[in-house]
Amino acid sequence: MNYQTANLILDRVVDGESYPLNIVNKALEMTGDLDGLHEGLRSQGMDYAIPQKDAGNGQGRSDELVG
Repeated sequence: MNYQTANLILDRVVDGESYPLNIVNKALEMTGDLDGLHEGLRSQGMDYAIPQKDAGNGQGRSDELVG
């Protein structure tokens, strides 16, 4: 797949045509847009750091998960 074909595929996907995911991903990779896609799927992060606590079992500190 070349750059021009990748753009054509992505334009068609935007217009509603269905393509297999591996083809869309390859087209995104060819156009350099794959990193942008992954950025959009990543978490935006937390507003603040979670302090570590002593586990109370002599093992030192443990991290708490916050939901």
